[in-house]
Amino acid sequence: MYDHNIICLEGEWQYTDSQPRDNRFDLDTKALLTWLKQFYNCDVIHRHVVNREALEYYMEHFSKKEYRRAKSNYDIVYISCHGWNGSIQLEGENGNIDLDELAYISERCGCFFKDRIVHFSSCKTMVDKARMQEFKTRTEARLVCGYSKSVSATKISIADIALFNELMNLTKVGVIANKNHSRFWTSYGSILRELGFKAY
Repeated sequence: MYDHNIICLEGEWQYTDSQPRDNRFDLDTKALLTWLKQFYNCDVIHRHVVNREALEYYMEHFSKKEYRRAKSNYDIVYISCHGWNGSIQLEGENGNIDLDELAYISERCGCFFKDRIVHFSSCKTMVDKARMQEFKTRTEARLVCGYSKSVSATKISIADIALFNELMNLTKVGVIANKNHSRFWTSYGSILRELGFKAY
């Protein structure tokens, strides 16, 4: 089994000003992360990123060498927040951050995504294939994945658990992107297609 450790940057779900009232659901990833930590004996760092400033602070902080060493390599970045049409959404006037800008922030903050698995647990962030591939190229991420459709809190939680369960057993994480040869797609194809799961 390959050792994977997780950095989770989670937005504010319930009170996001930019979201319609019926989309202000309360989705806390801590239960999922606790299960992963206990079952796989992995390390997990969880931080709330309410706004752009907090996101940039943590991206810079977790780019440091101590989070990339062999025995403490936090190689999975789990971004859990609202999203829309190729972007993630946080609080504040500048809370909508598209993928081009996120790649720029990564470059400016010590190449945060480089050599890491990046999972966007958000609505429609993965809607544009060309922009996702450009994001992966610019950031030099090992794998970039997430959802291209609007998703429900329950179903996205199920899919996230399935994804992390699969990642924890893989050394060649690129297989996640291969629908024809991935056990992950064979087992969970129906819900992945419903949510518009994409991986590059």
